[in-house]
Amino acid sequence: MRRALVLWAGAEFKGSCAAVVRHLERERFSCQSTDVGEAWSSTQLWIDEYPNLMQRADLIVVLSHGGWDGPMIFGGTRNGLSTSPQIGRHYSNLAWPAVCRWFRNMLTSDGLAMIHACHSAGSNRYESTDGGQAHRWVEELSSDARIYTVGVEGVTSSAIGSQSVALLQYALRGSAPPQAARAYQPGGRQAARWGGWLNLARR
Repeated sequence: MRRALVLWAGAEFKGSCAAVVRHLERERFSCQSTDVGEAWSSTQLWIDEYPNLMQRADLIVVLSHGGWDGPMIFGGTRNGLSTSPQIGRHYSNLAWPAVCRWFRNMLTSDGLAMIHACHSAGSNRYESTDGGQAHRWVEELSSDARIYTVGVEGVTSSAIGSQSVALLQYALRGSAPPQAARAYQPGGRQAARWGGWLNLARR
């Protein structure tokens, strides 16, 4: 049976997490879910304190607020100092290698990370791509951690279960996404025709 880890950022995303877990169980995944706490909250975990699984997951799902610098799930404390809830290649970047290492170590060699957070795949066609808005976090994660990733362009509604499930169906089966979305192959190349992670090599 395939394994999935779902990370959700506080009570606002609890219902969305439940909907995602139900769908994953119908897809024959065994699921573990973890509330990583609300952004800017002292209850959030530092990346080194994130769950370490006895067995690697095939899929990691993140449900949170976010922006061009990543999902807002990293705002714990390190050496007694509060950290930003966002860590990216170009923002709080001293911790970026730890983020990439965690995803790489927690996923199977051909595993997938789906990040349902605003701008996880950068700007949509109506938004600026200047300066910091040029970043596409899931592309950078795919490139540096060398994993499959899926994210959304523009703002999104990751606290609404139906929206998260629709993105999950795109990620797994290649069905129509709920909004503009991007999928990346390990190494950061965008998948031009994404047919779904489950359809890669007929999983």
